[in-house]
Amino acid sequence: MEELKHKIVLSVAGHDKGRLFFVTEVTEDGFLLLADGKERKLDAPKRKRSRHVRGVGTSAHPAILGLQRGAVYLVQMPMLQQVRCYRELLVIQTMEK
Repeated sequence: MEELKHKIVLSVAGHDKGRLFFVTEVTEDGFLLLADGKERKLDAPKRKRSRHVRGVGTSAHPAILGLQRGAVYLVQMPMLQQVRCYRELLVIQTMEK
């Protein structure tokens, strides 16, 4: 489950099904802490079981790289933009199939 830390995941269950999130942390009791930069900010992440999400990838965006390095400055807007870009990429890939 630690392999999902700092990755972008797709929610596959719950009221937020189909939404993309960034995994900010993996807790000891098996939960993922998720943020999307819009509805769920980094200071109030969503708690979700790992079986309710599917990993879709990672990113080289500066905001995500900063989080991976443990940067103390956390900017919501760049993360929100990166999640949006990933969402658009998934839509394009789905349309090509």
